[in-house]
Amino acid sequence: MSSWLARLSGCYSMSLRRLLDSAMEGVEVPEDDLDLSPSPALLRTLTQRTGVSPETLNRMSLIGWTPWLTDSLEAEPAAFNTYVGQFSVLLARGGRPPRTVADWRAWIPSNPLSRACPQCLDDPSLQGLLLAWKLPLMLSCPEHGCFLEPCIGVRGNFVILAPTDSRHGNSGALVRAMDRLTWQALTTGYVELPRRAVHAGVWFRLLRTIIDELSGPLSEWGVQAAGLERLWGECDLPLRGGLPRWQPFEDAPWEQQANLLMGVAQAVDALMSGHMAGRGTSAHLFLPEPEHPIGDGTPPRPTVLRDAVAKLDRITAAALGNPKTAQALFDLAASAVLRNRSL
Repeated sequence: MSSWLARLSGCYSMSLRRLLDSAMEGVEVPEDDLDLSPSPALLRTLTQRTGVSPETLNRMSLIGWTPWLTDSLEAEPAAFNTYVGQFSVLLARGGRPPRTVADWRAWIPSNPLSRACPQCLDDPSLQGLLLAWKLPLMLSCPEHGCFLEPCIGVRGNFVILAPTDSRHGNSGALVRAMDRLTWQALTTGYVELPRRAVHAGVWFRLLRTIIDELSGPLSEWGVQAAGLERLWGECDLPLRGGLPRWQPFEDAPWEQQANLLMGVAQAVDALMSGHMAGRGTSAHLFLPEPEHPIGDGTPPRPTVLRDAVAKLDRITAAALGNPKTAQALFDLAASAVLRNRSL
């Protein structure tokens, strides 16, 4: 919501602070709450002044993305295990120890992120800073496919890109493929995986699960350790994306967060292509449905009858090339006719 309001204030040549003070007539509105959970009074005022529905305004902040993206905006001691431990993908269920993380909220970084798409900034109609770009959720712009870059500036007035040491290597295509799935979750509420479509809430938790699996020590991987080392080697990145020890993804520096997202993109591609076997209970979602033979509708014959027919076929075939066998078969048939018995 802050990006939208900043652009509105820019249209009137005023600051965001002045726009909020003017709209709320002296009632203080913390700017930090705009993207988290704006007050109902602010939403009512914005609806009256702009005509935008409360439902649309609600989706401009993270409170409108709960419980899909995160269970709650309130930090709870059990939140980490509930969110991150619900699924398992690369490691077998129970392969990661339960962890208690204080003041943890899924996907909300401890250090604020400010990123922008270079091509969006060049387009006067697309100069907003998406809420998703403030989260360590995606690495690329869903519109242009280019990598997001750190930026600085005053919202609604100017935004400039900050120099960065981009090291995307060969992961660019894989990152864009993963980000397209995440964008599909954000905009449609579901993600089409090879096995079946899953709810957006499931996708965000699967992603966060893989991040936690890649963040753990090598000892947690056991016999899969070689596969993990190969995965990071293909990314041209160090183990754990450079994390010296396990820590919540949301608390890691942005460079390590970006590395881990590239590792996840590599892992998702390896799972979907069959180059890496996941041992978790949800790994099958990244694989296509196995083919099951479909019959032509003819009921299967009983095994005994099928075996008898097969033997008769073999005897008949043998009789065609052997007169003695043919005579014996004829005698048997004649005997059955004389006894009024069927073969």
